[in-house]
Amino acid sequence: MPQLFFPGRPNFYIFVVTYRQKLFYPVLNAFALPVTKMTEVRDKRKVWYDKNAVKREFRVGDLVLVLATSKPNKMAVQWTGPGVIESQISDTNYIVRMGGKKYKTEIYRVNLLEPYHQRPELINLIVNGGEEIQERKTEELAIPYPVSDPYIYDF
Repeated sequence: MPQLFFPGRPNFYIFVVTYRQKLFYPVLNAFALPVTKMTEVRDKRKVWYDKNAVKREFRVGDLVLVLATSKPNKMAVQWTGPGVIESQISDTNYIVRMGGKKYKTEIYRVNLLEPYHQRPELINLIVNGGEEIQERKTEELAIPYPVSDPYIYDF
């Protein structure tokens, strides 16, 4: 076939092929080098991420906080919620129903969710017995004042 294109010069085809190989092999190697570096860096970052990652799992009905990805200003709250886990779609995705919205459900990744811990409820104690209340009102309150003498330890 090379003789058809270059009938008088049979070695010219071999010269063109070797020239093309010398020209394109460094280019192909230049494309392969970043790919190998990217795979090395990817593996290195994966090891670091897996070392510092916290595995989170939620069950249906758990209360969670959702990370606010877009905030109107920098002083806005970072976490919204609490929301309730409706169902688990995959290992990393959950359907969450937010508390304030009646039927508003959205899909969130597990890294955007944080378990919600409720504060213990405060119970107000009502005292039945007006006598104790009257006695407290009539008593003089002893207010402690700081003493300037450093050798008196009145704790």
